[in-house]
Amino acid sequence: MTIQEQLSRFAYDINYKKLSGNVILRTKYAFLDTLGAILAGSTTSIAHQYYSFIKEIGGVKESIMIGDGCLVPAIWAATINGTIGHVHEIDDGDRFALGHPGIITVPAALAVGEKEGSKGQDVLTAIVLGYDIFSRIARGINPSHRDRGFHTTATCGTYGAAIVAGKLMELDPCQFSSALGIAGIQAAGLGSGRGNSMLKPIGVGKSSGDGILAAMLAKTEIPTSPSIIDGERGFAAAHSDSYNIDIMSKDLGKHFKILDSYIKFHASCRHAHPSIDAALELKMKYNIEPNIIKEILVKTYDIAAKMGLDPSKYHPPSPHAAKFSLPYVIAVALIEGKVDIDSFSMEKIKDPFILETANKVKVVEDKEMSKKVPNKRGSSLNIITTDERVFSSTIENPVGEPENLNFKKVEDKFYSLATRAISIEKAKDLYKMVMNLDKIKDVTVFRGLLV
Repeated sequence: MTIQEQLSRFAYDINYKKLSGNVILRTKYAFLDTLGAILAGSTTSIAHQYYSFIKEIGGVKESIMIGDGCLVPAIWAATINGTIGHVHEIDDGDRFALGHPGIITVPAALAVGEKEGSKGQDVLTAIVLGYDIFSRIARGINPSHRDRGFHTTATCGTYGAAIVAGKLMELDPCQFSSALGIAGIQAAGLGSGRGNSMLKPIGVGKSSGDGILAAMLAKTEIPTSPSIIDGERGFAAAHSDSYNIDIMSKDLGKHFKILDSYIKFHASCRHAHPSIDAALELKMKYNIEPNIIKEILVKTYDIAAKMGLDPSKYHPPSPHAAKFSLPYVIAVALIEGKVDIDSFSMEKIKDPFILETANKVKVVEDKEMSKKVPNKRGSSLNIITTDERVFSSTIENPVGEPENLNFKKVEDKFYSLATRAISIEKAKDLYKMVMNLDKIKDVTVFRGLLV
């Protein structure tokens, strides 16, 4: 069988009873974390622009636009919820896949789950599968895929969303294969959108909606090639100079990739997080006042170092660009003791003291750290004060990776994000509902808590 057929058969065979308690619990927290990111994103200008745009289009009232509350076609609900959930760069990810599976799979699962009146157990199962298929395909084509300029979340996300939708729509193996084939011809996303707060999230949200479209078309029995992924002119060959199809099916059904995903606790590009953690550790441990800092030396792996080697990174032109500036986020961490959504206002990115502190940051690539990627994505940070004292911290992997994930921190993060859009009472009820997702008979009950 082709990899497309193998993944399709796997998706068809898996059911809730085959998931371990650990996988189920981890999936609930992934669902919770993504809802928090979407609710926080629902207060932004892009969200309100999207709300108005989609209302003008109209259509069947199937699924909720989170925050606004209006019901729209499931495809559009997933598209907008995926888009606004990625705006703040606070959604989860997978360091081995080099992408963000949650913001693709959860919007698709909720939108189709509402449309179909799905049980919570079925939504949980679909999310697990979405993470798995997304991560497997992404691992098979990266890092070459990313290095060629593609945005993995937007490209491979279409496959993950198609599997999510297909599972909730009860596709058979042949239909699943067709859904993956249709997803493959839609899979698109460029990394060049990173400097633009509109383009990157739009690409992400669109892949969630496109995956639903793929499943819907597949159910109409539209035939497709069974080799869209691994064929001679298929997705892998066209999008990567070096790929490994075997990785996509390794330990299939034995280890679910959702267990490998991380959760973010800083509102910036993940590659900056080990340096942020190091800065916060030194600030907390030694109470270093920023005005006595003479120099900040950072050694980190290649991709992260690029976020500080470009001179433009020291004066980011927009809030979104600041999220990809290593000097800026380190300066904010040392001055404010946190790097959250509010760290990226127009006022903050023009703050003279923050920019002055950012100018003290010197970044170099540590080739030994680069060799350890993706198993370890670390940073070593030295702060030299005006009286020549040196404070040092080394982080092997940032907080939130599966090796050091704390669920209490995930809960705290959820409340801090969700209450930007809904009351604390609603947020508490939402948390309880997510933790009891496997007991819910129809996920449309979430609607009242997401407005």
